[in-house]
Amino acid sequence: MNTKISIRKAKTRFAMMLTVMLTLSLFSGLFGGLEAQAAKEERANEEMESRASSSLSAKNAVFLYSGYYQDNTYYAPYDTKDLTRLDTVKRFIIGSGFQNTIDNYEERKLIKYVDQTVDTITEANSSYRAILPLPVHDKNISDSEVDRLFDKYVDYMNEIKNRLGSNWDTIAGFYYPNEAIYYFASKDYRYSQIKNQPQVKLLEKISKFINNSAEMKGARTLVWAPYFGYGVNNTKVVETIAYMVDETEIFDRVYIQPHHYFENTPENLDPIYDSVKADKIYGYNGELVAKKHLGYTTVGIQMEIDRNYFKSSSFKKRYQDTTDKFKRLEDDDKYFSFYLGAKGTVDRNGNAVQTNEYFKATIDEINHFYN
Repeated sequence: MNTKISIRKAKTRFAMMLTVMLTLSLFSGLFGGLEAQAAKEERANEEMESRASSSLSAKNAVFLYSGYYQDNTYYAPYDTKDLTRLDTVKRFIIGSGFQNTIDNYEERKLIKYVDQTVDTITEANSSYRAILPLPVHDKNISDSEVDRLFDKYVDYMNEIKNRLGSNWDTIAGFYYPNEAIYYFASKDYRYSQIKNQPQVKLLEKISKFINNSAEMKGARTLVWAPYFGYGVNNTKVVETIAYMVDETEIFDRVYIQPHHYFENTPENLDPIYDSVKADKIYGYNGELVAKKHLGYTTVGIQMEIDRNYFKSSSFKKRYQDTTDKFKRLEDDDKYFSFYLGAKGTVDRNGNAVQTNEYFKATIDEINHFYN
């Protein structure tokens, strides 16, 4: 046997295989890069569309609620008059509370109720945009659960897209409802280790799917509304927000909750004001928390008001504290959203269980702020 010829043939076959592999890799990288670039351009166009609008309402948002509430009751549905009364707002972020989880959303028919809310938004004004809710997950998840949860979220996002049909054109993205990167003493929460938290790993996978998958075209935005630190772990909470905002490309927009309205935390107002103004997270010491600033995430604020404003002088004062502090940021072209409480609750047949008698008055206060 001529071993030289055999070796030469083997080398030729190896070279051909290598060429094919390199060519496939090149095309995969090319098309993957083109898809990622297209997604990036989609997000940029959405941002330009928002900023280019001549009215104040282009970037103003409110939170609406859909789905199961508790004790066999559901969030009361909105009608078009509710939304058109909010004449300073064009952007609606749909939340689903904390009872609709990624593991029970099918049983509780969350997609059905969200679909109804999107229908109302579209019927009220075809130029309105909506952000869809992701269901909550358990606060303390492990590494072993990340892939299972991610698959569940992908199923949910595809299911809700199919349910919405042509109303998908109204959708700008998704809202992540867990309000913190949750602190558990058993985990290593040194700043350098936040990236290794299972919750952060899950969010990275969800964000990449929204940004890069063909299925999510037109709905590339991922938003979050964490509460600013309070309690014994307040500085740790602020550090996690800083990491997510400044050192990742997970969220497109983060609306920070001052939590002063509910928890009387005036110490949160100054660092949040500085953070929104700079699009970087400041700590209680007046200094930037992160060492690195990618500049990907826009920082906005979630204002807070509900029926308590009309019933309690303490709540009214704390609301006034926040409006006095943050109103001037509108002149800096910053993003605002409002928590305004639920309209009420209904039973499974749609009969009223509880009615928020201050709902319309709350809408009027929001219009007054935005004007």
